[in-house]
Amino acid sequence: MRHPDPTAVYSLELSSAHPLSGRIHALGPEAVCWHMHAAFELGVLLAGRYEHHFESTVLELHPGDVWFMPAWEPHGWRGAAADSRVFVLEFLPGFIGEEVLDGRSWLSLFACPAAERPRVSDPATRAEMLSLGEQLGGEAEERTRGWATAVRLGVLRILFLVSRHWDPQPGVGIDFLHAQKLPKLMPALQLVYACPQRRVEVAEAGFACAMGMSHFAVTFRRVMGLSFGQFALRFRLSCAAKELTYGDLSVEAVAAKYGFADLSHFSRTFKRIYQSNPARYRRESLHPWARLEVEGPSGGGP
Repeated sequence: MRHPDPTAVYSLELSSAHPLSGRIHALGPEAVCWHMHAAFELGVLLAGRYEHHFESTVLELHPGDVWFMPAWEPHGWRGAAADSRVFVLEFLPGFIGEEVLDGRSWLSLFACPAAERPRVSDPATRAEMLSLGEQLGGEAEERTRGWATAVRLGVLRILFLVSRHWDPQPGVGIDFLHAQKLPKLMPALQLVYACPQRRVEVAEAGFACAMGMSHFAVTFRRVMGLSFGQFALRFRLSCAAKELTYGDLSVEAVAAKYGFADLSHFSRTFKRIYQSNPARYRRESLHPWARLEVEGPSGGGP
């Protein structure tokens, strides 16, 4: 029998009624853990050192640094010092809505390549980020009246502080008109989530959104920052990774269940995202959760 899913303890199932989940974690030095999830993520390093790994970028973070991550972006993380503490917020895009920062949608900060996302660049901003991270962590954990509004205002403050000194490369980011199209893409997202065991084609997703295939494909990439095919594939892989960690099916059965042509195709695709083949990922993914069961929530990771 596999270990129970720790998300039941550490986060809510995000929905339109519950669009965010936040917490402060204490971390120690450990191996890099790879993950993907449906929510957007914003984090602040409060103490120690922390590494955030992306497919082609590694960010080494120090107290007061922040990171931004869109939905379904493969990422790895590890505390690089014994006293590391982080505030992590996961939220659905509707939580922020159609906010604009200096003429650009807030989505721009998340949708551009990891190496080009804004960073904290001065001591005063770094100090304010530390303060905001502690405040938002307290709000998210105590959940007193109005906590979600307080978190939203704090997140907007963080996004504003980093964006005011951000000078992205030409063509990077999402303009306001494209950001407004996010609600029109929701039928495609819901279709993918409803069909984790098969490949949803672009034409089918476009039809669900009442768009032609080409128009849908271009719109999806401009709004979400990745192609529809990448998005749908990453969702199926995340379901397969969860099955490997918490289920009892063989690797071959997991590959078949989530619509991969054969074990070889599944293994190659899985390794590209999770930096490990499925069998090894299954073995190694047991260790962190087993440790969490003994140590409790304060020993967890994002």
